[in-house]
Amino acid sequence: MGEISGKKELLAKLQELTEIVERCGDSSLPRELEQIIEYNKILYTDGLSNLGNRTAFNAHKKELETNPNVACVMIDVNNLKVCNDKYGHREGDKLICDCAECISKAFAGIGGCYRIGGDEFAVLIGDADEAKIVRALDKLNVFIEDKNNDRILDLSIAYGYAIRKEGESMEQVINRSDSFMYEMKYQMKMESPVFTRAKVFNFLNVLEILSHNTDDYLFLYDLDEDKNWIFGNVEAKYELTTNQNGEITLDDILKITHKDDRSAISRNILLVANGKKKSYDVNHRWHTKDGEVVWLNCRATAICDEKNIPHVMIGRVSEEAVRHLFNPLTGLFNKIQMMADLKQRFAKEPSGYLLIVDVDDLAAINLSHGREYGDELIKKIAISMQSQPEFERVYHIEHNYFAVWVNADSKIEVHSAFARVQNAVIDCCTLSAGAAPMDKNIFADEVKLYDSAKLILRDAKKMGKGAVEFYTKEEIREKLHAVALLEELHESVKNNYSGFYINYQPQLKAGSYKICGVEALARYRSRDGIMVFPNEFIPLLEQSRLIEKVGLWVLENALIQCSKWRKTEPNLKISVNFSTIQFKDREIAAKVIEILQKTNMPGSALTIEITESIQLEGAKRFTTSINELKKHGVSIAIDDFGTGYSNIGYLKKLDIDEVKIDRMFVRDLQEDTYNYRLISNTIELAKTNNIKVCCEGVETKEELVILEQLSPDSMQGYLFEKPTDADTITSTYFDAETSLFREREEFIEELYIYKTKKGAVRFDTKAILRETNVGLWKIHYNPKNEVYHLYADDTMERIMGVNKKYAPEDCYRYWFNRIKDEQKEYVSKNIKLMTTEEKVVQLQYEWDHPEFGMVTVKSSGRYVEDVDGMVVIEGYHRILSDIKEV
Repeated sequence: MGEISGKKELLAKLQELTEIVERCGDSSLPRELEQIIEYNKILYTDGLSNLGNRTAFNAHKKELETNPNVACVMIDVNNLKVCNDKYGHREGDKLICDCAECISKAFAGIGGCYRIGGDEFAVLIGDADEAKIVRALDKLNVFIEDKNNDRILDLSIAYGYAIRKEGESMEQVINRSDSFMYEMKYQMKMESPVFTRAKVFNFLNVLEILSHNTDDYLFLYDLDEDKNWIFGNVEAKYELTTNQNGEITLDDILKITHKDDRSAISRNILLVANGKKKSYDVNHRWHTKDGEVVWLNCRATAICDEKNIPHVMIGRVSEEAVRHLFNPLTGLFNKIQMMADLKQRFAKEPSGYLLIVDVDDLAAINLSHGREYGDELIKKIAISMQSQPEFERVYHIEHNYFAVWVNADSKIEVHSAFARVQNAVIDCCTLSAGAAPMDKNIFADEVKLYDSAKLILRDAKKMGKGAVEFYTKEEIREKLHAVALLEELHESVKNNYSGFYINYQPQLKAGSYKICGVEALARYRSRDGIMVFPNEFIPLLEQSRLIEKVGLWVLENALIQCSKWRKTEPNLKISVNFSTIQFKDREIAAKVIEILQKTNMPGSALTIEITESIQLEGAKRFTTSINELKKHGVSIAIDDFGTGYSNIGYLKKLDIDEVKIDRMFVRDLQEDTYNYRLISNTIELAKTNNIKVCCEGVETKEELVILEQLSPDSMQGYLFEKPTDADTITSTYFDAETSLFREREEFIEELYIYKTKKGAVRFDTKAILRETNVGLWKIHYNPKNEVYHLYADDTMERIMGVNKKYAPEDCYRYWFNRIKDEQKEYVSKNIKLMTTEEKVVQLQYEWDHPEFGMVTVKSSGRYVEDVDGMVVIEGYHRILSDIKEV
């Protein structure tokens, strides 16, 4: 209503501006005002006649909707096509313009005049007075007669008018005036026939000749005299008898027509006769002399007389044209025709239900009693369905499936009609059905309706045979949404995984909150830009086994991203979730290893997370795949631990590396003593069995303080970071120059302060080491090629006098080359000793400081682990000489 009101206001303002133009003259108007007026003309004015166009007509119609005294006059030009064909479109345009001028003059000051179609005009009158309308129409006839004095072809019109009755809508008023206009048009045709009988006989001669070269029945129907001539020996198969002139009336044809199709034939012929349709195309059934029902297609074209009035229809009746549209066993239309009919029905306002019916266990019936028995059963079911008054149209869409349009307002009516069919064949079989309402508010089109009914039938059969099942709007929408989403997921995978992306959530070491790992999480955004939650799309991926492709895509991209982060944090691990479906692939281990090699990443960089709901026990292929992955250094973690059936002892047997305790046990830990004891026992048992523990879903500082009392290895949750994009993770955890990195450090400081207030002792290790000039280092040693990489923290770099950032190999050379020559061999032996001994090794040596000269250095170090084929040792570096502010 707001849009209509806005248009009315715009029209009023533009009309006012137009009146200003007329008073002031064009020269006094600004250019902007001229453009507005020009725009008004384009938007609401017909370019040929200069009357209002259909847009203006619709706006005026809306304006008059509540006016009780409204009237409408519909006017149609009778011979526009003849004029165009005989004298050209320029003369036809002149005919339209002359008609518009006459209408405008006749109804000046009475109503708004509009050209609403090629040869159609309308007048809307707000203050209806029948006498005034009749006088205007009389004037119109006089103006037309004057115009015809100078015309090549006379201008002829038909018109009708209607004055609003109580309770009528504007649409009903317009339709009534339109009907009266066509009655006048038809009457004019009957009073002035110009189509000669000679032309009819010429057509008949041609059809007689052509009929010998086709299996179709050719016909001519005289619309004026209700006479049919049909060629092709139609009397041999159908009960049609011609008179001595070879003529058949429409009533003769309707007698052999199936009763349900007679109204469609009569209605469509009347539309052609009234000029509302130029062609005739109807599928219908005829009864043969043997009582058989045969589907045919009748297609014809109307031929008009010199006044452009339909006079005869010429066409053909064909059995072959529709043979592919019906089932030869039952004679019912098949799925092809059903979908075409549904489309037409959906173009209107459909009602009732679409019923999909299945003959239960038909294959077993055929096997037991023979195919012929099964075919007779199908025919019996078809006849029973067609006899139900509520079953408006029955289709045989597959051998054991029927589709039915049910003309019913309630489920009870559908149940009742279906029960009658069921009872008719109860001794032979049972039937199952799914019903979906024909509602455009639920289904976007006929395809969605049909797919929904099939889904409902499938669920009905799961619940037991011999029943009809209905679903609510919400359930139907949910199922259709799932089907549409699955189709979209298939397309996304084909289109290089468009719509899929990866979010990451960090895993942090307990106590230090240093990042030690990142979990990769698949996400999906639909093509309309809406984010689809994992609990919605992951099950669909698993059901369709698309998870196999999507899972490997996530793995490869997560490893590529991890390789970038490992340049800053060499020991960082990436965690990727794997589904049960993925482990059904016997080649899954080989595929993972291939991707590791493709991305140039070591197996030790990857943790595969599997849910404990995976039925590992007794499934040899699962354990075989896991063992193969572990041989290549891949870690295995159990996700959502505690929600399934596994225990620590069993997981140790499977050589699981890590368990991730589910959020449901972490939530409200400070108030739930049961969860506290469960997590405490889990962590204790895990550590005893050399299994790491990560607590998921840490969201509050209170949960953090209590969890750290239990000493898990790592934590992850919203308290630290929600799942986010790779760039945010980089800025927050790896790039010390960003504001996000600094904000995170401030947050960690706040955590320490909070923990102190809660009585938790905090050791600021980094600050202590910095203030006491103790630098930390790690050395990665490759025994195969005697290559050393030295990683030094900020304190060690400062006390060594490093003035730039060295690569790890260059950093080692910088440190080692400054050792006093006589002590280099001593230092080298102790470094190698650290790689073989489990005990801490201490050493002291002289080192050439770039600013202070030779100083005494003390170091301690120990073996940590093997990573990527390199031995890792770590320790500290401290200068013992009395040097201030080193």
